[in-house]
Amino acid sequence: MATPLVAGLAALVRQHLVDQRGHATPSGALIKAFLVNGARMEPGQFSGEIPPPPAGTDTPAQNSVCGFGRVDAADSLTPGKLTRALFADDPSYAVETGTHNTFQVQVIDTAEPIKVTLVWTDAPAAAGTGG
Repeated sequence: MATPLVAGLAALVRQHLVDQRGHATPSGALIKAFLVNGARMEPGQFSGEIPPPPAGTDTPAQNSVCGFGRVDAADSLTPGKLTRALFADDPSYAVETGTHNTFQVQVIDTAEPIKVTLVWTDAPAAAGTGG
């Protein structure tokens, strides 16, 4: 039942972006970023089922057992205590192989964590190129 749940939440995220954030044509990558950024890691049913958190943190990271975690509508649409949720979904930010973009972010409260999610859409390859 995960697929219909995530599909329904993706539709809600898209509607939120269009109606509340004024984004007329959100990309699939932007919708995925909202879903991934709001996901919550699950502890697992059995001891040792989920890989341990990275050193220096108590939060499990994305892994091959539970992916990015369980989608969470509230945290995807209104992320926790965040006062700002910024996104860049303009096609002019696109990069090609070997190029990069840099974004500067000013942290307002260093006592609070900053969460950054990078998601992209690969451009289609020419037919028959296997790229």
